[in-house]
Amino acid sequence: MHMKYVGTAAVLVFGMISFSLSSRRSMAADDAAAASRPDYVGPELQHEISQVLWGCYAVGEELVGSGDVQGAKDVLRKCYSDDMQFEAILPPAYASLNFVTTNGADGFVDTSNQFYRALDLVRVQHLITNIVIKKTGPNAAVVNSGALAIHTYADNHVFNANVGFVSNFRLTNGAWKITHTTMNVNSVTQEAAWVPTATPSVK
Repeated sequence: MHMKYVGTAAVLVFGMISFSLSSRRSMAADDAAAASRPDYVGPELQHEISQVLWGCYAVGEELVGSGDVQGAKDVLRKCYSDDMQFEAILPPAYASLNFVTTNGADGFVDTSNQFYRALDLVRVQHLITNIVIKKTGPNAAVVNSGALAIHTYADNHVFNANVGFVSNFRLTNGAWKITHTTMNVNSVTQEAAWVPTATPSVK
């Protein structure tokens, strides 16, 4: 009886190992098949596109928001095509602030700088989220994303813009670059600067 139980256990263990290996081979085959599709969006592409939005676009915007025009151009030239166009569409009440830029990073930064300075802003922060990528070809993609853009004045009061982006990307010399972006501003809110009512004590 003891040998029978040992033998049964061995068969079960062997069966589990065989099933696990078979499942892994099946998953690997499914992954390979998915990766071969022209519309496949894998972790590597997700990372690269996300880094363009977080580490290039947002950083460049924040530089121009603080008045560092040259620094913003240097950053954004890495992720904007030379012919990049940027279209900003605001709600009807703010339609006079709509703008379109051309000429890649230089045109975008020059226009953005005029916008920020005309409104007496001193800095801006973009929190980008909900990045959804759709490949439209081996070297092209359309990316939807959202952002909270926090615009700050010298006295620290702010206006917040809730925006959505639709961006066309193109793979150029091994790097994904933005060729066109439409920014739809969904809502704008304004907040007064916080004024502390007491001085916190630190122990």
